[in-house]
Parts: sequence; structure tokens; C-alpha cells
Amino acid sequence: MELTIPGQDDTEFIINKNKSIENKLEYYLKTYDSELRHCRNNDIRIVNAFAIDFYLGGD
Repeated sequence: MELTIPGQDDTEFIINKNKSIENKLEYYLKTYDSELRHCRNNDIRIVNAFAIDFYLGGD
């Protein structure tokens, strides 16, 4: 997921592992509105979301 963050010149990427995706989806549905803006801070918004099929990090 790619987000805008206040005070940053560039966007931020967040990676959620498959094990936690259901929990994270519940969180995002509660925390972001239908325009993908954070409910408590309109300067935070989701600008892109996508699935990847690899991750080179640790478990």
C-alpha cells in the first residue's frame, strides 16, 4: 500500500504479510473513508494498493 504522510515529500509504502491481511483489512475499513482518506487526518490517504507475490525480508 502506498500512502501520503503529512510532512513527508514522498509517499510511504506499507507491506502486510498474508497472515495479518484480514486484521489489517478490518482496520483499514474502520480507519479510512470511501475516498481512502484517514478519518482523523485528511492529509493521510491511500493513493495505491496492490498485491505482491514475493517478499525478500525475514519471516
